[in-house]
Amino acid sequence: MSKKRVTNNILIGIIIFLAIILSPAQITSLERIFISDTKYPSVFKLTEKEKEWIETKLSEMTLYEKCAQMIMPAVYRNDLDPSSNGYKEISSLVREQKIGGLILYQGGIVEQAKFINDMQRISDIPLLIASDFERGLGQRIDNATEFPHAMALGSANNVSYAYEMGKAISIECRLLGVHWNFAPVADINNNPLNPIINIRAYSENKYEVAKFIEAFINGAKEERSLTTIKHFPGHGNTTIDSHRDLPQINGSKDFLLKNELYPFTKAIGSKVHSVMVGHLDVPSLEPVKGIPATLSKSIVDHLLKKELGFDGLIVTDAMIMEAITKYYSTEEAVVLAVKAGNDVILSPPDDETAITALSLAVYSGEISINRIDESVRKILAAKRWLRIEQNKFSDIDKIKQSVTIKGHKNLAKEIAENSITLLKNDDGLLPLNLNEHKNIYCVTLTDGIGTEKENYFQNIFEDRVGEINSVLLTKKSKRWEYNNLLKEIKDFDLIILSTFLDVKTYQGPINLAAEQTDFITGVLRSGIPTVLISFKNPYLLYLFPESSTYLNSFSHSRVSQKAMLRAILGEIDVKGTLPITIPETEIAFRNGLKLQKSLYTTIESESKVELNKVDKKIKSALTENLFPGVVVCLGTKDKIKYHNAIGSSGFSNYSNTLDKNDIFNIGTITGFVATAQSIMILVNIGIIKLDDPAYFYLAEFNDEEKRKITIEHLLLHTSGIASTVKNLNPMWNKEELNDNIFEEELVHPPGTNQNYSILNFVVLQKIIETVTGKNIDEYINAIFYSPIGMKKTNFNSISDSSNLLFTSSHNNNLLYTSVKTSDDVIQEIMNGVSGFGGLHSTTYDLAIFSQMLLQKGYYADTQYLKANTVKIWSSLEKNKSVVGLRTQPYTTMNGKHNYIPEMGFMFIDPQGSAIMIDMEKQIFLIVLSNPSIHNPANQSFVKLVNELIEFVNSEIN
Repeated sequence: MSKKRVTNNILIGIIIFLAIILSPAQITSLERIFISDTKYPSVFKLTEKEKEWIETKLSEMTLYEKCAQMIMPAVYRNDLDPSSNGYKEISSLVREQKIGGLILYQGGIVEQAKFINDMQRISDIPLLIASDFERGLGQRIDNATEFPHAMALGSANNVSYAYEMGKAISIECRLLGVHWNFAPVADINNNPLNPIINIRAYSENKYEVAKFIEAFINGAKEERSLTTIKHFPGHGNTTIDSHRDLPQINGSKDFLLKNELYPFTKAIGSKVHSVMVGHLDVPSLEPVKGIPATLSKSIVDHLLKKELGFDGLIVTDAMIMEAITKYYSTEEAVVLAVKAGNDVILSPPDDETAITALSLAVYSGEISINRIDESVRKILAAKRWLRIEQNKFSDIDKIKQSVTIKGHKNLAKEIAENSITLLKNDDGLLPLNLNEHKNIYCVTLTDGIGTEKENYFQNIFEDRVGEINSVLLTKKSKRWEYNNLLKEIKDFDLIILSTFLDVKTYQGPINLAAEQTDFITGVLRSGIPTVLISFKNPYLLYLFPESSTYLNSFSHSRVSQKAMLRAILGEIDVKGTLPITIPETEIAFRNGLKLQKSLYTTIESESKVELNKVDKKIKSALTENLFPGVVVCLGTKDKIKYHNAIGSSGFSNYSNTLDKNDIFNIGTITGFVATAQSIMILVNIGIIKLDDPAYFYLAEFNDEEKRKITIEHLLLHTSGIASTVKNLNPMWNKEELNDNIFEEELVHPPGTNQNYSILNFVVLQKIIETVTGKNIDEYINAIFYSPIGMKKTNFNSISDSSNLLFTSSHNNNLLYTSVKTSDDVIQEIMNGVSGFGGLHSTTYDLAIFSQMLLQKGYYADTQYLKANTVKIWSSLEKNKSVVGLRTQPYTTMNGKHNYIPEMGFMFIDPQGSAIMIDMEKQIFLIVLSNPSIHNPANQSFVKLVNELIEFVNSEIN
């Protein structure tokens, strides 16, 4: 016997002995010592300790459990409910079958977070949770941040947006408990007839796509989440949707490597974590006709893994798609996919069948155990790299707040606004001048059923500009409806034609329905100025070259629709460029018209305008010594024409020189700026109605007469509530005060007369606080003052018997009144927070408030009140029989002046505050003063206000 054979026999004996006495985990460790070619994915940087954990877990699993790790079932909205059958089935798959991960689709954010926590809690090995968040959590989850589509980023032409977006989505994913994002899309949309990729792709240009996906991947890596490039080897150049059938990708291998595969090779070089293989027939890469890439060893194993050198996770596209299910059983498809080289089988039609099929394939020798171990090792490597065990559960109580990140919403807004692309403006129609168009028709076309999102644009358009005609035409609309509408629009002077038309998603080549094509053509040829907008199909202009005004947003996300509205109104610069080429036109890649911002929706100072006459009038009024000084702010829709402080805060030696930033107690104007504004916000969002009886919200109004009092009666002071409370007791608390108000007899039947009473505002305050569950100061600050930027407007609570009137911007000296009225007593009972008084503000903050109303409820980029709500509110003011806030029209106290805005708001409190907003003339005036004593008949202040109003109307307008 040779020495070599003796040595071999000794080694064999040692191995047999060790196999008898050692556990499987110890054997695995020895295997790693003697067998040095165990490979781990290079995309996951692992420590030796982490590798040991992987091998230990791998050795502890049965074959069935290993196969289960490779299966990723789908979780839908209904499955999130713990009482549902779906929830129970998924729980069983996790607990008994020991699957490796889940892909979540639609649902609420709290429901998804709870579901993920529940499943992680019952899983032996941390689950790998995945989702399709190509454009953020809002793509799948209710009320979460939604980013524009990829092509919108291509239009904005700013690669840093992709980096920031990838990072933002990754942050929110990990907070929710999602580890694996099936994004970004690496396909090139180089076929205008593509029915499924379209605006999901960044561009038609391979270099552009490569840059954007690389940036997205790098951003996501910052927050340690998995990214995925899809749909390998490229789904861009096809006219068939793989959800419905098997698309074919043509071109030689060399052509595909230089074009379709270019972004994939670049991303692989950047160490992307995973690749999703598409259900695509690629004849030049797979010699057997009709074999989809997902099931092709030539494409997955030879091309992707060996030739391109990718060693990360490989996941199939959803196996429930008809490109697979039409031609293969679940068993066949799953076994072929693993033999091809895929590591994770996504959404098989039957999960348990899939696990069993893989197990039997190994037992039969069709698939080797080493092949299974290779994939499971990758899956475990991903889980270890993600450090799931360190952050396994989400904080359910904080999930909504933590995932709603203001910076991410601002990023989405910025991307959307920079992506709007203007391709035609032949007649100079844009930006729209709404003063030139009084009869507007907003027509929305969709080949869907008419979802809330497809209604969104025309809704925000109406909220912004007021009464318009609008209609939504869906795939169910009949030809006679289109024909009737063509006749109807002839009476209008502007058509906004917004379209949500796909490149026939799920149905193949682009071809609009004949009635849609005929209708759009008819509108464009009607001679009526028309703005044609595409929110989906980026090639729509190809079908309607006669359009003279055309824009594209490359996304139908709500943030993109809002950006489009701002663009056509001139609120933002329009500077997007085409990331594609419009076929058979001269409109090419990177074309796009520029349009400068022309409408400013925030307060801007205009220092060039000098209004010395205002100074003279004020100084003349101060010589009467009935009030010590004023701060005056007057302006037009978007400009402050004059803003100045003259005089002092009081008559004493300790008074301060007034500054235009000083904060004043605005007295009874509180009822307008706080109480009425709160009521109109609640009307605006549909919580209450003006004609609702007050007893709907206050059960105390339960006698026959008081049941007739409506919200509108309270606002108009026609409720019949007395002007004060009998036997007012300063020792009452707030509830006792309200009880006594409710018990008072009415002075007249509701709606028959007008009697100003602060108690109307006290009742309105009670309604606001009942409906919202918050004190009025908390509610109005959270929903309005803080968001709009009225930073110095708030209620100051009264902790003693003093009544704060004024806070200087120079120091903390405070001035107080010493003589109290019944109003003061009521305000003290309410701790300074009352519906009729106690609000403190500045002229600048009130200028913001005024501009919001002049702009029909809109300020900066937010619609605080719908245009029609503002119109209703101003109509209520017009119906008042008194102008001031007491018992007589203060504008007539001095004789000749009797100006009342035809449409608008005007309130004068003779104790030192006044505001006038003229909706028709688009002007506002704010005057704030600070008398050191009560002066209910301060004719000097009222006279000054009247003179300033006259000046504003003659000089400014």
